[in-house]
Amino acid sequence: MIKNYDANVHPICGSLIKGGPAQLVRDYKVEHQEEYVDECHLCYIARLKLLDKFPQYLAPKQVYGLE
Repeated sequence: MIKNYDANVHPICGSLIKGGPAQLVRDYKVEHQEEYVDECHLCYIARLKLLDKFPQYLAPKQVYGLE
């Protein structure tokens, strides 16, 4: 399984590898603020907004304080 895994084609990891959280925002046109505390904050907010689009990759919802 690990031998055949390619993170570059993963819908979330691929964007993060290419350009970090900012690339994730660009790739999926996520609405965002102009400033964040740090990259981790932007990544968290972007993933939270993409949760319904990619529930199989961004689970469990409890990680985001939901449910």
